[in-house]
Amino acid sequence: MNSIKNISRYWLLPIILITLVLVIDIATLFNIFEPIQEIRNLILILAIIALIPLMQKFHQHIAVYDKLKLLIESVFSVLLMNFLFRSQETLYHSIQSFLSQTIIAWLTIIGILLAITALRDLIFVHRKKSTGRNFYLLMIAIIIFSFFARQDFPGFNLNFTGPETSISKLPKWLSTVSLIFSMLLVYLIVLNSFRVQWVKVLNKRQKIKTFLFNVVIIGLLIIGLFVIADDKGKKLVTLYHYSSAIGNFAWSCLLLILVYLSFSLIVVLLHLPTAAVYDRKVKEISSLHQLSNIILGVFDIEQLSQIILKRTIEVTGANFGWLILKRPNSNEYDLVGQKNVPAKLLTYLSTITSNELTDWIISHKEALTIDQISKHKLTSMLDYWRRISGSLLGIPLVSGAKVIGLLFAVKNVEFGFLPDDNVLMTAFANNVTIAIENAHLVQKTLEQEKYEQELKIAHEAQMKLLPRTMPQYRNIDIAASCVTANEVGGDYYDFFEFDKNQFGIVIGDVSGKGPEAAFYMAEVKGVLESLSHIYESPRELLIHANKILYENFDSKTFVSVIYGIFDLKQQRFHFCRGGHCPVLYWNDQEKQVSLIEPPGLALGLDPGKRFEKTLIEEKIELKSGDIFLFYTDGVNEARNNRQEEFEEQRLCDIVSENHQSTSLEIKNQILKHIEKFVGNQARHDDLTMMVIKIREIF
Repeated sequence: MNSIKNISRYWLLPIILITLVLVIDIATLFNIFEPIQEIRNLILILAIIALIPLMQKFHQHIAVYDKLKLLIESVFSVLLMNFLFRSQETLYHSIQSFLSQTIIAWLTIIGILLAITALRDLIFVHRKKSTGRNFYLLMIAIIIFSFFARQDFPGFNLNFTGPETSISKLPKWLSTVSLIFSMLLVYLIVLNSFRVQWVKVLNKRQKIKTFLFNVVIIGLLIIGLFVIADDKGKKLVTLYHYSSAIGNFAWSCLLLILVYLSFSLIVVLLHLPTAAVYDRKVKEISSLHQLSNIILGVFDIEQLSQIILKRTIEVTGANFGWLILKRPNSNEYDLVGQKNVPAKLLTYLSTITSNELTDWIISHKEALTIDQISKHKLTSMLDYWRRISGSLLGIPLVSGAKVIGLLFAVKNVEFGFLPDDNVLMTAFANNVTIAIENAHLVQKTLEQEKYEQELKIAHEAQMKLLPRTMPQYRNIDIAASCVTANEVGGDYYDFFEFDKNQFGIVIGDVSGKGPEAAFYMAEVKGVLESLSHIYESPRELLIHANKILYENFDSKTFVSVIYGIFDLKQQRFHFCRGGHCPVLYWNDQEKQVSLIEPPGLALGLDPGKRFEKTLIEEKIELKSGDIFLFYTDGVNEARNNRQEEFEEQRLCDIVSENHQSTSLEIKNQILKHIEKFVGNQARHDDLTMMVIKIREIF
């Protein structure tokens, strides 16, 4: 039923109007009747208006930079079509002429509507109260212009008396109206072109690309709107042959885009030297992981909540925030911390913490951004929210399948939170969840023996950070495990799935043991998880991760790590080793095993220059049957009762003997041999390994 409603809501009216236009055009083609062009133009304009909500559905959930790319790609496609298909016919003389002009015209309409709706989303970034009004006034002006402007217009001259009337023959009052409307339209175009707040969201690389793309598109727009014309001086010839209204609409929309991109070009150029947003992202990531350092030894819930709220307000730029947590063995929630919350709202939250807003976040277990508090269905029903304007960000604190708390941040301006704030705070919430759970666990351990409970806390924190399932790729066989020792340490492995042909792997070992190592492991996970979607090169990722960790680790703490990316499309594996154990590689083509150990320092030991100079990125071509074994030193340094180590040579022998087995079987064989080698001797370190086998390369 919902699908039918969506179809009828967005598709039915445009289909009816477009079908009506096609019927009129076919009737004209076969001389059945001569339509009134004004009525046909009116139907076309109505069809365009009906298509706008449908076009918005295609890109409502994509990022700001992707909207800009969609705008540029749509404009380029429109210009390219009209450069290649410039008909010189003024009437439909054949089915072929009818089909070509109709197809080009409607493809152009769709392209322009995609561009305009993407442009609307860019204009609305960090919108003000007047932003929507100014934009919709502009669209109304464009619609009026499209219907009434002369077909062979040289500029913004309106002709309400017919398309063939010369501007010199217009009555004086009509010329005055035309001039005033032209000035109003230009004013609205320029006014909306100042709305380029989205430039602040781009990083330095995106700004450079935007600048280059804008230069190209602006040049093409100038050529298409003012240079290329037919013998009579008309621009966008194919569109004007199809309909004067369509031609006018396309011309005015492309002019709007030309002016807007020209303004954005200047703003991007001014922002390039600073790259403020990129610095902001680095600062946010650094702030996020400083939190892990700060809360490392904080186990008092009240003190912890104040630290969390302080960091939340600093990172998001919010005006106030509060934290509610679930009571033990209950479905009720209590307000445990607040910062700068207004007195009336604080009174409400102190008595009632459960409402439609909290129930929605708890049931969906996902972050919620409300751009207009006073108008949103989840907040407008509450007495306090109904009378104020602002924006809200609510983040669930999820542990396993349960929501243990909710973190809220509020700004006093509408549309105050960016999509990036949602992503950042979700990552932030993962560390907050761990911190809160560990605080609760520590409170319980006060009644029990301290040493045993410390191990339990560290073990639980470590296990929560490890992947629960292996990535599924058609040509890849993956198995991994982390067998904890009696004293829990900081072993860590993870996967980052980028697309169907590319995924990243990481394995690491934090120095030290016990709860402190596990907490540092949580910080390492957060840093690598945040940076994995920013840097495509393993070397660049580890260089930036080292800078962040060096600033946040104490002088005695470091982490050895291997980070690499399997690219199935390019059939290669490229990786960097930061002071970790070598990669054990079985070359199935040559039937030999080798230990690959490129240079690299552990993360957190050096501030940057020596680390960057030492780090080398290694590349391996993938072949069918190849096997990769990644492991921590708890594997090769496993000891028996004579204090002999297991060593890499035994690992090489096991892989060579079992190279035809699956990854899971190889992993189990290694664990079996280690268990037999160690015997009754207690393990001194975790056994963490990852086995990846290439099934087949096409």
